[in-house]
Amino acid sequence: MDFGRGKDSSESRMAHTFGGDSMTEDSVGDKIRAARLQKGWTHRRLSAECGYTQQSIATWERGEHRPSPRALKSVERALGVKLLDKEE
Repeated sequence: MDFGRGKDSSESRMAHTFGGDSMTEDSVGDKIRAARLQKGWTHRRLSAECGYTQQSIATWERGEHRPSPRALKSVERALGVKLLDKEE
């Protein structure tokens, strides 16, 4: 896999990250993004509502990091949704 510079390498990393069998079809980040967009919220708005940075929210949505259980509960409260049935 080429992790060189430029847009193509970024796309390669994303395909590798989300193309594996270890990821569920809808990751927690995908669920956060979908719920945020359903409300018409920006990263800034969700950040203000849940108390976590815009950068953290973006990394969760991209699947680079998972939110801690505490962060996930804050996001769920802010969005008014349950994102996980159980700890995935």
